[in-house]
Order: sequence, then structure tokens, then C-alpha cells
Amino acid sequence: MSEEGSPPTGTETGPRHFTPNVQLSAHGRLTRDPEATTSERGHPYTRARIACNVTPANRRGGQQTWFVDVVAFRHQAAALAKCRKGQGVNVMGTLSMEEKTKDGRTYQNFTVTADAVMGAATTRRTE
Repeated sequence: MSEEGSPPTGTETGPRHFTPNVQLSAHGRLTRDPEATTSERGHPYTRARIACNVTPANRRGGQQTWFVDVVAFRHQAAALAKCRKGQGVNVMGTLSMEEKTKDGRTYQNFTVTADAVMGAATTRRTE
């Protein structure tokens, strides 16, 4: 931040964190198996990343996809840890965004701290 309590001016360097009071409900597919671990204080938590289609398919079949990181604690961590890559997952929680600049490009990373995690059954199409 430029000064305490004032909004960023866009001239700062390094990562910026933006934590709005936004509750998010998202559905996506896990891009890899969740990673369960334990904090230094001995509290379990699980991290994962989901791919969410945010626009309907166009005539050529393309969709825009957002990748959202998920971090879950306590019982939600155990529920998320049971899920596997490719499985559909519904998450609800608080949204945060981190902005980083690397090689002159600005990247935004969205993270949901999960209040609820629901794994959807994996179904495969057979044609």
C-alpha cells in the first residue's frame, strides 16, 4: 500500500494481497490430487487447485477457464483430501486475491479458504 489505509496506486512492486469480504461458491475439476499437510502447530490442512469454466462454450467449442486455489482446514481438509485429480468439486468460502509481477507481467492468483467442500461423483462418458 502507498500509505497505511490508502488503496494501492499501481506503482508498488512485489506481491499485493487483496482480501475482500466476498463469499464464493464455485464448481470445478481438480487439476491434480489435493496435498494434505500439517502446519507447524500441528493443525491439518489441504491445498488443491480447481479449473472452473466461467463462460459458456462458443460455436467453436472454446471456453474461458479460471484456475482457483483452494485451502481447507479441519473437517473440510479431510473431505478435500479424499478427492482425486479430475473429480468435480463444489467449494464455498472466502475469496482472496494475490497479485504478483514477474518478468514485467502481472499475474492474479485467486484463493478460496473453504468453509464447505463437497466432492461430486466422477463420471466418465463412454461413446
